[in-house]
Amino acid sequence: MTNDECAVGLGEHRSNASGHRDYRPTIHSPGHTEVARLIATYRSDLNAAGMFIDRAMISRARLFLTRIGVDGWGQLSLAEQCAIPKGDRRVVGWLIVTNRLCPTPDYLVLGRHHLGGLAARYHRGFHDRFRTTAAELGYAPHVTRLHWSALVKAAALAEMAPERITEEAINDSQAALEVAVLRHRPYSQASAQLATAFFGVRMTLFHAGVLLTPPRKLFPNQQADRDKAWASAPARLTSTLRGYAQTRSTRQAHVEAVLREFVSWLTINAAEVDRVAGLRQTHIDDYTQHLASRLSARGGGPLSRSTVTEHLRTLRTCFRHLTESDDDHPAREFMFPDDLITRKGAAPRILDRPTLAKLLQAARDDVDPFVRLCVEFLLCTGLRKNEFIDLTLSSVVQIGPTYWLQVPRRTPHAVRYLPLHPELKELLDAWTAIHPTSPRAPHLLVEYGRRINPGRVERAVAKAAQTAGIGNITPRQLRHTSTQQPANQGLSLEAITAIFGHQCIQLKALYSPPATSEYCTIRTRGSRSTKTQPNSDAAGQVDP
Repeated sequence: MTNDECAVGLGEHRSNASGHRDYRPTIHSPGHTEVARLIATYRSDLNAAGMFIDRAMISRARLFLTRIGVDGWGQLSLAEQCAIPKGDRRVVGWLIVTNRLCPTPDYLVLGRHHLGGLAARYHRGFHDRFRTTAAELGYAPHVTRLHWSALVKAAALAEMAPERITEEAINDSQAALEVAVLRHRPYSQASAQLATAFFGVRMTLFHAGVLLTPPRKLFPNQQADRDKAWASAPARLTSTLRGYAQTRSTRQAHVEAVLREFVSWLTINAAEVDRVAGLRQTHIDDYTQHLASRLSARGGGPLSRSTVTEHLRTLRTCFRHLTESDDDHPAREFMFPDDLITRKGAAPRILDRPTLAKLLQAARDDVDPFVRLCVEFLLCTGLRKNEFIDLTLSSVVQIGPTYWLQVPRRTPHAVRYLPLHPELKELLDAWTAIHPTSPRAPHLLVEYGRRINPGRVERAVAKAAQTAGIGNITPRQLRHTSTQQPANQGLSLEAITAIFGHQCIQLKALYSPPATSEYCTIRTRGSRSTKTQPNSDAAGQVDP
């Protein structure tokens, strides 16, 4: 016997005639008939799984089932369960994987059970299906093994087969495991790693057809904090402003956040105001000064001028609405359009030709194919960041020999068409070959089974800019650069508005008059000779 077999608490340890210590648990199992049935099933399952069987293995299983058994396992302490010998752990793993024994979350967190490998053998068909689906989504083999292990643990706690597990069972099992992780490893990253693994489990099961709804990132629910902030304010003031926020059909969350911050400031700095009718001009002036000096919640310096303007404009709209429809309204108008800080028609942030050449070269040399796809696609088409990631399979259409990009407008049932250069089509085909789409994920740009998020686009552009050594570049600057070329070449503002999806004709302050001849060539590819002249067409398409 090994030292593991002599662990304290499992039973008596007696020396036999040869001087070796004998392992004798004191817990008694069911009768011999039940043990014989379990042994026969165990042998059959081992044969079906293609595992090696010898007499010692069967004898060891019979010894464990006779002296401890399924019922006796629950009577062992956590330390005793974790200290069982390796040969017994194989039997315990078989009992757990076949749903004959329900483990505790604590044992799944601390025990050396290797359930993932055992379940891969006993559920070979579904494991192959799970692994194939994960590979199609782009998960690496070692990441897939972590996801499979998390799925097996969830199925064990729910006493279900992995291929029959439900969303509710996964949620309950994940919550139980997170509690156990926080109890035993409170200062580790295990909790975050567990959440990441279960997100991959849900994504893989969704694309495998086991789950019906796609997973989504869950963020801490701050509704209790919001309710507490409203409850700390006077009842009449809360009723008026919060009632107004709840009636908004658009941007309701933004309006509620602005009004809640205003109410919280009044509660601390102007406690005498118990209703909207009690507001005075001094309150609005002091709050404006507070916004100008308040630090951004995202870190860094104070709020930008545009953010302060947006807060004040939201308050002004609220007060004007209350004046027309509510008894509790301000006594007078506190803010006028000229009082709001406005941006003086900021010019487009356009990249000059040398900077653009460095950016494109860095994007082409990057090992991540999405960096090149993102930079060149945004620059050539002038799409907004959200328009880019919202492209679907139906967005690429072929009209005659040419491929076109169908981009929805912000107005309902309206689209605009942009010619898709053959090189961009090749980049898209190369990306979809690595990250294939599916009916369950209809977006054109998917990664790990879900649509690429805006942060991925921002990081890709910033990575190329950092590699090129040109400072911080945003996707918006690529759109400005793309839009400037047709404006400099004399295309009408109405045509630019239709092509690039602008909502108003205020482009005259941004894109006209034409700047210099330098901007007529900024949409050329950085890797080509500077003597190459760009093609211009009605859609403002870049010649890659």
